Amino acid sequence: MEEVARAAGVSRSTVSRALSNHPRLPAERCVAIQSLAAAMGYRRNAMVSALMADLKSHRRPRTVNTVAYVTAHPTREGWRQPNPSFIEYYEGARDRAAEQGYLLETFWIQDPALGVERFNKMLHTRHIRGVLIAPMPEPNGTVPLCWGHHVAIAIGHTLLEPAVSRVVPNFYQGNLVTLEHLHAQGARRIGFATDAKTHERVQLSWLAAYLVFQQRLPASRRLPPFICPDAEGTGMAEWMHAHRPDAVVGTQNQILGWDQSDRHPCEHAGRAHLCQPQHGATPWRPPRDQSAIATGWGDRGRSGDRPDPSK
Repeated sequence: MEEVARAAGVSRSTVSRALSNHPRLPAERCVAIQSLAAAMGYRRNAMVSALMADLKSHRRPRTVNTVAYVTAHPTREGWRQPNPSFIEYYEGARDRAAEQGYLLETFWIQDPALGVERFNKMLHTRHIRGVLIAPMPEPNGTVPLCWGHHVAIAIGHTLLEPAVSRVVPNFYQGNLVTLEHLHAQGARRIGFATDAKTHERVQLSWLAAYLVFQQRLPASRRLPPFICPDAEGTGMAEWMHAHRPDAVVGTQNQILGWDQSDRHPCEHAGRAHLCQPQHGATPWRPPRDQSAIATGWGDRGRSGDRPDPSK
């Protein structure tokens, strides 16, 4: 449009009005500018025109394009189950897309009725270029899309190939702030427990924060981390008995072995939950004088002065 305006010796707004047959411009001038624009190969972008029309009328933008939210779990709705944060990721992206005039639509790439070739063809036929890849069901996952046709962003570290831009919570900082908050609340023997799969999903970020935090403590209060080989907490009872932590930071509630119904009301530390569990029959459940923090995938820590763990 800028080039047409220069060639016609008018402003961009005049060209815009002429292309829209604005009543303030003489019909002859509109035709002249339209003919010049056509001769120069100018073509209006229908999506941009629709969006600008909505903005000028002070209405919320209408949906003008679709962004694919691609999931790869074994079942169509499986991506909703592993962690509540997965749903929050989707809802946040959906709401933000709507604000910008886009529709975020879920697509299951494992759909047996389609297959990979038909899946790619479907996206191409519908002119869907933007792709947001949901967290993979397993670490080091792949998504067989025709990447030359799409602009893609992955959520988290779990997508191994292809190498695309990604958005990732600051797992390291989240856990470090969680540990510092626990220490400020009076915990002195703080342990860390996770399962091996989650450990790999976050590329050891939570463990790294824990080890750095431990180095600030006196040697007598440093506890080794517990990396569970499965999702059932195997070996945690022995670890708890051997090291007697007065607080445990864990990445999965089922690892800690506490049901939500057995907990007292929680105090929130960022997106983590500082809970006081009751004594019960679960083998690795701690006594009443112990507490636990179950960190989320998208931890946000509190701002402010940090306590000195060495005290």
